[in-house]
Amino acid sequence: MLFAEQFGTNKKEDDVELDLLRLEANWKYYLARGSGDNALTRAIFSVFRKQFCLLLVVSIFTATCQFASPFIVLYLIDYIKNGPTGHTWDEMKDGIYLSIALVLSQGLSSCINEQVSYYQVKVGARAQNMLVAMIYRKHSKISDATNKEFEQGEIVNFVQVDSDRIFWLCYSVSSISRVPFVFLLAFGAFFYYYKWTFLSGFVVIILAVITQTITGVYLSKIQKRLMEAKDARMKVTTEALNYPKMLKLYSWEKNFVKRIQRKRQLEIK
Repeated sequence: MLFAEQFGTNKKEDDVELDLLRLEANWKYYLARGSGDNALTRAIFSVFRKQFCLLLVVSIFTATCQFASPFIVLYLIDYIKNGPTGHTWDEMKDGIYLSIALVLSQGLSSCINEQVSYYQVKVGARAQNMLVAMIYRKHSKISDATNKEFEQGEIVNFVQVDSDRIFWLCYSVSSISRVPFVFLLAFGAFFYYYKWTFLSGFVVIILAVITQTITGVYLSKIQKRLMEAKDARMKVTTEALNYPKMLKLYSWEKNFVKRIQRKRQLEIK
């Protein structure tokens, strides 16, 4: 049998209770400032702002290493084409330095990418656990009779779906934040090699961004309708699971099965 003590003690920064206290304090702060619907998201970002800033800096450094590698390869190819006539150190040192720089840039970018990915998962998991803990804590303080704002299906979706979306949002923050820097490097490289002709490719990128934005807005609307249908289905399903004796007493099994199937059909429609 496994016991919690066998896994050792958590580090102080990994304590969900401390994260939860910071989240609730920041949430109340942003609610007091009138942030409204964005208060919870802003509170989560405020709790992990140091981690996000660190991930952003490291991600930018990794992107710089990745962009440096092709330039190093070009210089190395040019060095090989105009290769040294002898084998003295003065003639070969440039090639050796370029080879070392290429290996270091590739090795550093690979190692740092792995660490960044691990840290992103860690921050996302902490944010998800923190949010789930807050939902359960608040839900344990109220009864079904006093909870008039949220239905059971919505609470289940908060835990199963919305918390998972918070995980992926926190996981992707550093990758999304470095996009402007990557674009700047890419456009600089294009302009260096192709001068003003790179504007044709820039126009294609702008059109692609506009298309992706329109598609994203459309998908977000579909996702909203899907979540509403999922909430309705989870409400009926939760009622059936919470009151099995009542269903048996009034012979409502078939009725509830049909209701759940109808809600499911609306969900996948």
